[in-house]
Amino acid sequence: MKDFIIMCAKIALGVFIAGALILGTIKGSANNSLLHKTKNVMQQNLDFQKNYP
Repeated sequence: MKDFIIMCAKIALGVFIAGALILGTIKGSANNSLLHKTKNVMQQNLDFQKNYP
């Protein structure tokens, strides 16, 4: 019975870690795309200012 509880705990921990990694990856890529969009908008503003002094 003790071994079974330990096994369940290991599985639960594994699932938790996997979930945290997947969530972290999703959040990370969302942040990256947001950063990318912000960077693009800033670049467009700079280009606009150069073209129209």
